[in-house]
Amino acid sequence: MSPPLPSSVKSVQSVIAFSFYSMSDSKTTMVNCIVWGNTTKLTGSQLFSNATLNVSYCDVQAGSAGSITWGPGNLEKDPQFANVGTDDYHLKSVGGRYDPSTGLPPSNANAWVTDGVHSPGIDAGDPKSGYSVEPAPNGGRINLGFEGNTAEASKAYVPPAPALPSPEPQVAITSCPTEVKRRGTITVRWTTVMGAPAEFNRVEWWTSADPTVRSTAHDVVPPYEASLKAPARKCTVYLRVHAKVDGESLYDPKEPDPPRAVTVK
Repeated sequence: MSPPLPSSVKSVQSVIAFSFYSMSDSKTTMVNCIVWGNTTKLTGSQLFSNATLNVSYCDVQAGSAGSITWGPGNLEKDPQFANVGTDDYHLKSVGGRYDPSTGLPPSNANAWVTDGVHSPGIDAGDPKSGYSVEPAPNGGRINLGFEGNTAEASKAYVPPAPALPSPEPQVAITSCPTEVKRRGTITVRWTTVMGAPAEFNRVEWWTSADPTVRSTAHDVVPPYEASLKAPARKCTVYLRVHAKVDGESLYDPKEPDPPRAVTVK
């Protein structure tokens, strides 16, 4: 139990785990504190004020009494102390917690452990309070309790970046004329996006005069290229590339998009 505060005390910041009793002539502001698991000897309360006690951005267990003004940012959640039995009141953290039992300074990476739970007191302090001494990642906000804005402050949890979906394999025509002369050569080039090797390649084509689909198979070794003989009369040749990549049949243009069109002049 902490003793009654004298009237000279104007503010209490970043204390932890103690009960609190203010005298009748005191005017006190409490901020960034944790008051949990204790009782005052005189009243049996977590907090008792017989004068003016302003509480904001604190984690206070139920059981307060007296004249207390509750400001913004207060919590009533288990602060998740590391080990009360050994007086280790560091806050458990999924992101990283300083463990003094290692005997190492907080500047040593081996002095830090991770927990399966994350204290609600991390990054829960007054947004106006300084936090620059806290190790990264610090969430840009002070922790509650004695460790706030110290090198021993428990770290914020930064979730891993979501895995990017694997890009879908694609086949893409990289070169195709828009017009050729009669009996000319239509040269088509294509590639497999992602660089995945094609299991087979073929060009499918037909004309405005004859809708019968024809196809010509090609080597699966890049660069992929095919040459078609244009008809002897004016028409439009329609074509698309069909390839199989990673077991999936792919087309460019993709169905139901219209095929490439080559005007035979």
